[in-house]
Amino acid sequence: IITKIDGNGMPMWNRTFSGLAANAGVVTADGGYIVGGTRSPFTYDIGDAFLIRLDASGNTLWEKNYAVPVIFDVKETTDGGVIYSGNFWYGRVDAKGDEVWLRNMEGRAGYAVALRPAGGYMIAGTDIRSGEAFAFGTDEDGTIRWDTTIPDARIYTADSAPGGYVLAG
Repeated sequence: IITKIDGNGMPMWNRTFSGLAANAGVVTADGGYIVGGTRSPFTYDIGDAFLIRLDASGNTLWEKNYAVPVIFDVKETTDGGVIYSGNFWYGRVDAKGDEVWLRNMEGRAGYAVALRPAGGYMIAGTDIRSGEAFAFGTDEDGTIRWDTTIPDARIYTADSAPGGYVLAG
């Protein structure tokens, strides 16, 4: 279920999407919403990741599945598209939800994604093999330009901050 509430906590609208487990959502520049998650919250089956684009009133503009198991975080890009991260994959779709590119993270769970101030994206999360946190920056095409490991930590959320990024876990 996706619910919008007002400033006093009163429901304004509800939308039900059967069989979906939403993990992330953002408000878009035009006042709409993008929600992402999986159809298989206990197994993370390939092809079960989804994005839903809603208008400001909660009406579905598009709903699409992708060839990845789960989406953990989403951000709207400057051109109205979406960058997302999840288990082993991160990807970019255009404003209509059509895939632009998809990249494999080799055993990493990307729990957070942020827009890089100079362009491109930052993905952060936990390396499932080692248990260590990671953060990497990409260019606009998703090619990794820098990659950092943070020992004895796990990252679950991140955002751009003046001069860099803030990571938490």
